Amino acid sequence: MVNTRNHTPHHGTVRDKVRHYKDQQWYFLLRTASGRKLTKRYPAADLRADN
Repeated sequence: MVNTRNHTPHHGTVRDKVRHYKDQQWYFLLRTASGRKLTKRYPAADLRADN
């Protein structure tokens, strides 16, 4: 997942989802393979499945 401000791709699993009332969209919180929680919220458009 890479966006305009954060150019570092992160890999992980979805640990939680949050509905943003004002934006009317879902944001997802990730956990890395080592168990570390990432604090940045990612919209669904920034996520893709690893194969």
